[in-house]
Amino acid sequence: MIRMEAGTLIMFQVLLRGGPFLIGFQDQSSQGGSEKEPVIHVDLESPRVSFVEGEPLFREYGGAAPYLEKISTILQGIHSGMSMSAVMFRMFEEFQLIEPIAIKIELNNGEKYSIEGNYTISEERLLSLDGAALEKLNRSGFLQGAFLVLSSLSNVKKLIEIKNSSLKS
Repeated sequence: MIRMEAGTLIMFQVLLRGGPFLIGFQDQSSQGGSEKEPVIHVDLESPRVSFVEGEPLFREYGGAAPYLEKISTILQGIHSGMSMSAVMFRMFEEFQLIEPIAIKIELNNGEKYSIEGNYTISEERLLSLDGAALEKLNRSGFLQGAFLVLSSLSNVKKLIEIKNSSLKS
């Protein structure tokens, strides 16, 4: 059983709630051009989809029902975040802030874990940026994100403590 603590990532919950809904793209060509617009795709094979019970997706006489509007808002946020994250990562790469991280964990019961293939922000490089680079990151809105990534590593320690306390039970 997973115990949710205050401060647990809300996005995790949002992403879980999003299924069986996915972001798809539909050609919305106008005047000979090709534009891909995000649309909601529904996995009709999902056990969470029913034509008999549950929340309706559409109003009786057409239009999105409140539940579908809520899902649409969530997926729009995810889509917007994905677009912004590409810009953010390019800027982090410009200043060589991204570095690989290996997380080594040893629990009180002796179990050991090594989590490889992840990346973080280099604290050393971030703290050594000049004023112009810091200003560029700040004006783009990404400086705070860089510091949030650094501070999020402390959550790993908290998660290990939670796991260790559950081992005592």
